[in-house]
Amino acid sequence: MKKLGLIALGAVLLAAAGGFAQAATDEGKRFTIHGEVSFRGEVWNNMFDFTDSADDPTTCDGTVFGGFSQGDHCNDSFDVFPFRVRLAAHGDLGHDISVHGEFQSHGIAGGGPDGTLSEPTNPFFGDGSEDVFNSGVSLYQGWVKITDVGSTVLDLTFGRQEIQFDNSLLYGNEEFYNGRSFDGVMAGWDWDSWGIHGFWARITDFSVAGPTLDPFTDGDNEAAGAHAMFDLGRDGRHHVSGYVFYNEENSVALAASDDMTQLYTFGGVWGWDRDPKESGWDFSGELALQFGDWSCELNPTSCTGTSDESISVSSWVVEGWGGYTWHAANMENRVHGYLLMASGDEDPNDDKWEAFEPLYGDVHDRLGYADLFVPHNLIALSGGWTGTFHEKHSIEASLWMFERAEEDDSVDSTVGGFTLAEAGTDKELGNELDVVYNYDMTANFAFLAGIAMFDPGDGITQTITDPAFPNGDPDADGDEIGWRIITRARARW
Repeated sequence: MKKLGLIALGAVLLAAAGGFAQAATDEGKRFTIHGEVSFRGEVWNNMFDFTDSADDPTTCDGTVFGGFSQGDHCNDSFDVFPFRVRLAAHGDLGHDISVHGEFQSHGIAGGGPDGTLSEPTNPFFGDGSEDVFNSGVSLYQGWVKITDVGSTVLDLTFGRQEIQFDNSLLYGNEEFYNGRSFDGVMAGWDWDSWGIHGFWARITDFSVAGPTLDPFTDGDNEAAGAHAMFDLGRDGRHHVSGYVFYNEENSVALAASDDMTQLYTFGGVWGWDRDPKESGWDFSGELALQFGDWSCELNPTSCTGTSDESISVSSWVVEGWGGYTWHAANMENRVHGYLLMASGDEDPNDDKWEAFEPLYGDVHDRLGYADLFVPHNLIALSGGWTGTFHEKHSIEASLWMFERAEEDDSVDSTVGGFTLAEAGTDKELGNELDVVYNYDMTANFAFLAGIAMFDPGDGITQTITDPAFPNGDPDADGDEIGWRIITRARARW
């Protein structure tokens, strides 16, 4: 019967919502059900070694690259089918109090309860030996919100919640994949054209995350910040915002005398939204600076040139995009450009850490559709065109160029989890061409299909082929195009 765990959970939520709504009709209360079902199909080819090994079977000799044995799949080509399912109930309790509870399950078709490929498919609702909470279902959001506290404009939200600011460069919900939520408190003061929000979140509680339960463990991973935004100009389409974020990184491995990592991020955004009924320009620019202390105990490879327990942080990132939109018959056209520059560590042997840390920003389609990079030791430039037909169909084509900001700092793969370009290799990382089609069939259902083709640069090729590097393979080419195809069907209500 435990195989029906999630069905039972959904039934309870639906019945409870219906019951609450019926019982509360006279009191003006209302409960609603929200949800999402997303299913993707993806094909990857040559995105790990950029070598078409199938052309030369002698290269399939069991060489390990990126944690994978080339002898296992030779051409590093595979398909995978990720899913994400969410079910939520939102309720208005009256007296300016609302509640929200949201459960989700995500994984890979044919994978285990945690989405891995280490065992045969675990039925979505449990396998008879596990209950619903041990079969891939978790609490994604659960919060209570009090609005207009004390007859003011102050709102307070307590519990597990999404935190998202501006263009999601530093804090986003990563909705394309499996989402991101935080346990904490959000306070907001919102007026007609401006607002201020402050938050605190506990990222990791080491009293329960360590090897043993120890409620007296000193130090946890925490985040806090304040953000202010102003809507100016006609219809509030001119946006200006500023923020300060604090992030603290600790570990159960740190002794009381060791220094933790403390990051302070200061920044701002300036943007303009065009009138959706007219042709015109839109743009956005963001600058963020980071300062603080970088723990050498937690990051020993960053402190090779000093015996100090921590080194100073001084890093930055700039992101900007803009476009022009015009209408022609039943078609809307937009040409657009994008630039990102994120600092790298110029000298790994000095007493400073100069590589920008991207915090909790969105990854997907920020720096190309293949999601190979994050804003860290990177220069990215793109230009493209988007056409929207009859308000339901859209096609986007973009061309990307990637380079390292600092040659003596490495670049890691976002999706592969290994080093794409080792320190000391060429700055050129490569170019990418993306083509994506999206069909909004209804207001609640959409389908997309896209392909990202990445042509590696000399920095990646040198890393793959040089045997002096951990993943180097002199038999590999490392200069052939890799590609990633993504399709997705998603329903939301």
